[in-house]
Amino acid sequence: MNTKLKVIPSIDVSKCKTINNSQTINQIITTAFSRSINVKISPVRYYNEDSDIYLPPPPIDFLKIHSINKELSLNLIKDNLDVKVKIKNNMKLEVFLEGENQAHYFIARVIKNSQNINSEIATIIFPKTIYEIKRRDYFRFSPALDQPIRIEFNHSDITYDFSIDDISAGGLSVKCPISALNPFTKGDFIENLTIFFRKETLTILSSRIIRSITKVINKKQYVLLGFEFINIKNNIQDRLIKNIFEEHRDYLNRMHKKQ
Repeated sequence: MNTKLKVIPSIDVSKCKTINNSQTINQIITTAFSRSINVKISPVRYYNEDSDIYLPPPPIDFLKIHSINKELSLNLIKDNLDVKVKIKNNMKLEVFLEGENQAHYFIARVIKNSQNINSEIATIIFPKTIYEIKRRDYFRFSPALDQPIRIEFNHSDITYDFSIDDISAGGLSVKCPISALNPFTKGDFIENLTIFFRKETLTILSSRIIRSITKVINKKQYVLLGFEFINIKNNIQDRLIKNIFEEHRDYLNRMHKKQ
């Protein structure tokens, strides 16, 4: 039986502006090239529908747009070959064009990959759709396994402590090992959910469980939970956004140092 893998974008594209006009897309990419805008890429993250497992966050590379081809493809170059991402033909990549005030995001397929002694060039086709990221609060971050973000909350007089799978300013998800029946029900309200960031601890006064699925994975029982934050105050959301991006920047810095 074929394993069903679903691409999980790093951002919530439903909250972003969708751009389908080919001329606008060409202009955005050409501008990124002319301004030498930093290009951040990573292999796409997948969700295994058979086992209900979100695969670990992929490594990240930083590249530059080397050139744009007449056949509407572009060449991305990396000068450091001792990096995490090993680019291969037909690999799907998440691409961020990161400007000062906004960023653009798309998923592209590698159609050609070449390498010499000092550099590697990956050729990707122009996307038919890209997303404009203006509302930074809907950025979704998946913590690394070696530097988790924990949450704590009380449910039915029991205190739970879990590590986050991913988080945005609108909610979060976790995968929790359990030894008995699933104590969580879709629609349950959770009060005072505490999030332990590296630099700050925040408490979300009200949230709701929007997903609760029990799965047996490698002979162990897990419950997969999705939380939606409810009526979150603006000042708390601003602090939440700030901490998410600080965690993300720290993750990128650590990846850069490892390279």
